[in-house]
Amino acid sequence: MKLRLVILALGGSMLLLACGRSHVYDASVKQLDSLKVVVEQALDGYIKTDSASCRQVLNKQASYAAFMMSHVNDTIPANEAQTLREFYATGTPLRHFFSTRALLISDARTSVQQLKNLSHDLTSGAVESEKAIGFINDEKIAAEKIISQLKQSTEQIHIQLETFNRTLPVVENMARRYNQGALPPVTPAEL
Repeated sequence: MKLRLVILALGGSMLLLACGRSHVYDASVKQLDSLKVVVEQALDGYIKTDSASCRQVLNKQASYAAFMMSHVNDTIPANEAQTLREFYATGTPLRHFFSTRALLISDARTSVQQLKNLSHDLTSGAVESEKAIGFINDEKIAAEKIISQLKQSTEQIHIQLETFNRTLPVVENMARRYNQGALPPVTPAEL
């Protein structure tokens, strides 16, 4: 009888300790869950950037830029030169968008999964107290970095698309002048 009472007391104590430990991290779990939502929203905004239309823009930009570089050998008016410089400058960020897109999406999805896993582990008490704070801080830092990269990349690509669309009519008029009224052919750009 005493053995049963001791086992019951030990079991009850362990259950209370386990329940108490999971509640210690409730605030951290809520923070991680909120951070996960922010990462998902930033990722959604990034993914909504239409990569097919960006690819068409890059193809046109690269083709027209190459044509203009090979055909503009004389002095042009300052406003056309400035527009041409802005047009040329859109190529590098567009290429960067494509070269980093898959990795950035993968990193964001990994961050979301890590945040989910850590929240679950904290709630279930599967993380040792000594290690929990380090894990929480590491995941917060990683998630905040991903959020920043996603937002910066999304903003940057939108700025480049606006610049491209603003400069394109002038560049097309210049290209027609140097190409007997026709636009140069558009070919796939190298990434």
